[in-house]
Amino acid sequence: MQGTKNVNVNFDFSGIFPTCMYEFNTAIRPADFEKRRKYNNLCKNIGKALANNDPSFTLTCEDLSLYLEHIKGKGDNEKKRYCKYFFHKLNNELKDQSYSCVGEKKCYDQIISTEQSDNNNLFKICHGEYNDFDEKIYTIFDYLDKLYTELKWFSYDIYKCLSDSDPFNEYMKFLRDFHNNITLQSVLDEANEKYNNYRRKLRDCSVAANLIYYSSWTVGILFVLTFSIIIFILILYKYTSYSPYIQQILSNLKHLWNNRSEEQHELYNLFDREYKNLTYNSYRILYNTAQY
Repeated sequence: MQGTKNVNVNFDFSGIFPTCMYEFNTAIRPADFEKRRKYNNLCKNIGKALANNDPSFTLTCEDLSLYLEHIKGKGDNEKKRYCKYFFHKLNNELKDQSYSCVGEKKCYDQIISTEQSDNNNLFKICHGEYNDFDEKIYTIFDYLDKLYTELKWFSYDIYKCLSDSDPFNEYMKFLRDFHNNITLQSVLDEANEKYNNYRRKLRDCSVAANLIYYSSWTVGILFVLTFSIIIFILILYKYTSYSPYIQQILSNLKHLWNNRSEEQHELYNLFDREYKNLTYNSYRILYNTAQY
């Protein structure tokens, strides 16, 4: 992570973070089941063509569909920025998977082809906005996501110590090395200004106090999450007939708990992967229950 790095000097990073990231999270909020249900069949068909019926892909596809529906009324200049974030999220889904298509462009074209056979054109909203991307830009998007997620935690007053700034500073250091793109540096200046406002509230914690704070915070979060999931599972067990799903969820939770000693950010990533499968199964149960 040392030294100067170069990225496409003409790629425009302005206006994407944190706006598009926040609007993506708003668009995929779980409360509106009917909107999500509208795209379920389409996404299952896309999943058959691309992802060998991977259930987590169906959930991701529904997220992307909700986001595209959310931005379809935007003006052309705004839409370009939102579509860049769309391709970033699509790439995150595809990069670690063994899907039938190879490369984001081919996968995106295949998605469009599949949805057109279902008389849908939602994914075509971002057609023509892909050409500016390369692996370096995807990496920068990943780090910008992490950077602004850290700022979000600061805004919630979760972080109290100067040492809490370490991840933010690490991400900032990595991104600052891309000196040749002016718009990226402008985005980082804006993020750093927000960080400096939060930094004034932080204190220099002792090692012992830091450990106590993090231990209590982590245990509290784990307790709330575990308790909420257990209550939800018990309700499903009592009022529905989907015990196979419940057994799978309990197995996943046991695996997650056995790995609880890993550092905070790794634990978050593990929970995120398990949460996708849990959420998908929950949606399926709620959909089927609503039909009875």
